[in-house]
Amino acid sequence: MSEETIQVELSILGRTFGLTCTPSLEKVLVQAAEKLDADLRADLGEGQISAKTMLDHLLAVTLEYLCDEISDAANQEREAMTRRIEAATSRLQEIDVALSDQ
Repeated sequence: MSEETIQVELSILGRTFGLTCTPSLEKVLVQAAEKLDADLRADLGEGQISAKTMLDHLLAVTLEYLCDEISDAANQEREAMTRRIEAATSRLQEIDVALSDQ
């Protein structure tokens, strides 16, 4: 069964965007939107922001998010592999002890 989805409203440069995401991604999505809004407002100042600058920021925030996701997935895989190695090592030690007793 897939995880439920929720509607999240994000505000960037005074515009509201509604996106659907899983509850587990809500916090990171809101943080990414807040960072993007702050970065764009800093670049905007009193003038107009160019489409290129806006695209650059969108790409940077997207890449940052993807890097975090890849890093989290790699950490989870590393932890799972460590548990499997520890279980195999423990089992081999049990077998070694059993064979030594014979």
